[in-house]
Amino acid sequence: MAEEKEQQEQKKKKKQKRSHLVPLVLLTFVAVFALGAALVFYMRTRQLTEENAELQRRIEEEYVPRTQIDGMLTEAEQAGMEAGIAQGREELLEYFYEHMSSGELGPMDTLRSLKPEQIIVGYAGKYLFHDLAEGAARNPFDKTELILDDRDRVIYVGDDPSVEGLFGIDVSSFQGQIDWARVKADGVKFAMIRMGFRGWGKNGSYNDDEFFEQNVNGAYANGIEVGVYWVTHAIDTGEAAEEAEYVLNKIAPLRDKITLPVVLDFESPETEENRIYDLTQEEWTENALVFLERIEAAGYQPMFYGNLTNFVVHMDDTRILKYPIWIAWYSVPLYFPYEFQIWQYSYQGRVDGINGDVDLNIMIRK
Repeated sequence: MAEEKEQQEQKKKKKQKRSHLVPLVLLTFVAVFALGAALVFYMRTRQLTEENAELQRRIEEEYVPRTQIDGMLTEAEQAGMEAGIAQGREELLEYFYEHMSSGELGPMDTLRSLKPEQIIVGYAGKYLFHDLAEGAARNPFDKTELILDDRDRVIYVGDDPSVEGLFGIDVSSFQGQIDWARVKADGVKFAMIRMGFRGWGKNGSYNDDEFFEQNVNGAYANGIEVGVYWVTHAIDTGEAAEEAEYVLNKIAPLRDKITLPVVLDFESPETEENRIYDLTQEEWTENALVFLERIEAAGYQPMFYGNLTNFVVHMDDTRILKYPIWIAWYSVPLYFPYEFQIWQYSYQGRVDGINGDVDLNIMIRK
């Protein structure tokens, strides 16, 4: 009986032992599975890391990084600019070579052809680049419309039937005695005649042209239209007003014979001894405007005479261009961007009835 009971106890203990082993086995299995999964994950992660490294290496070898691309673009742009500048320089030099070697244009004319929106003049040993006055009427003629004929006289050959180019001269006592009948027969249609001038020295004395009345009467008697001019050296607006009154008093007896403008002739002050040498552009301009306003108020047509330098250096062209212009330019074609009424194109002209050189002009009439 006791032996049987002992056997039963041993079976019970074995059964309890087996029941304790089941969780342990399950836990061991889970642990082994987790370890295997972790090992697989590690291996896969390592593989992906190696693949990523390989891919990065291939990208760096086979493709250009963004920072390098930006650098290359910058370098390319700079190289392109330098190449463009070099090409532009070569093209510009070629342009100069072509025009200058052909004799078609000189250095200054070539430069001017490149900057049509500016007036370019040589002054005081340097080049001046002057922007055109806004709103000012422009020269309507191109170089093919005002040309020299076989007598070296400028004529209008454009297509506008309303435009007439009149041949004329301007004279002073330097021409001496003039045979106006012969002048008329030589084709002169108008004459601008000097009335006088203020001296350029310190005193600024008034000087009448000794042939003034004789020339006015002679031109008028032969059917030549007459205008007059006065050479100014006024140092302030007071003197400018006095000059205007002086001119008006002198021309009053000849008023009916003067059908063309009364002109203010501005001559560039070449030396420091000239009484107007140290004036500013504003002062020169104000003096000119005072004179022209007085002439206009008296019922005459005012006009301003000057060369290209006068319009760039001495005068404020935005203000002076409201008056008719007589431009001095001694070559053909004319280099003047603004509208003009008279162009003085030669100081060495020849006209029958006048001994020696005389200034030649064309007047545009519409």
